[in-house]
Amino acid sequence: YPPTSPRVTLSPVVELGPDSLPVQAQFDVFGDGKRRVYLQFSPRRVTLRIVHPRGESARELPRPGPEVLVDDSVFALYALLPRGAGALWALAARSGEASAAQIIDRGQEPTTLQGLNHTLQHVVLRVGEQRRDLWYDAQGRLMRVDLPAAGLVAERVPGPP
Repeated sequence: YPPTSPRVTLSPVVELGPDSLPVQAQFDVFGDGKRRVYLQFSPRRVTLRIVHPRGESARELPRPGPEVLVDDSVFALYALLPRGAGALWALAARSGEASAAQIIDRGQEPTTLQGLNHTLQHVVLRVGEQRRDLWYDAQGRLMRVDLPAAGLVAERVPGPP
């Protein structure tokens, strides 16, 4: 952001397991201090390694339950949000900070998508005091992400015919 002359460029890669939960992730961050962030998920812990020009740091975090990777600029992370309502952990992809989170399934609700009215599945992801409104179509595809605190809205654009 912004689209012309971006100050930060992100290059995320996330590997998912058969249960659609993350197994490992890598984030290359350029412009906000060059660094590469590695996340490795095991049954009881998450290993976080951050490599930057000044050196490398690593730490292990307990894995108290299911988690979702979150970022305020990488919206594709929400494409495979664990389904169902309930508590989980949100792990900030670039910093490794863990926060309690909650999924609230609001069911089918009306919203606008590219200026047109649609009825989509509305899921609210609360991370701390912040909320992310996630909208999915009938096939389970992520169609819209709203981050009200940041004033950001991202929408899926129609593909080629």
